[in-house]
Amino acid sequence: MKCVVREIGRCFLSAPPTHFVVREIGRCFLSVPHPQFVVFEIGRCMLSVPHPEFVVSEIVRCILSVPHPQFVVREIARCILSVPHLQFVVRKTGRCILSVRTHILWYVR
Repeated sequence: MKCVVREIGRCFLSAPPTHFVVREIGRCFLSVPHPQFVVFEIGRCMLSVPHPEFVVSEIVRCILSVPHPQFVVREIARCILSVPHLQFVVRKTGRCILSVRTHILWYVR
């Protein structure tokens, strides 16, 4: 399981995806409940790969543009924040998250 999720994260972030692709991935990923283990692994693997700010921005924007249960957003946030990762990546992720903070606040509260 870890290996599969890690490969998905690595391949997904290894190339700049189009808006449509990212939106579809976000929609499908968040349309089903998933165990905390899977979310944690996705967070760990996604953040372990250096990637352009554009990609991070699109991932965050598209994921947050999809209506989804409060539980899922809270789990993603908790797991991503529980993973030690490079300050450089965190800074870019944080900047992008803050650019859509109204959505995050609405979903996480």
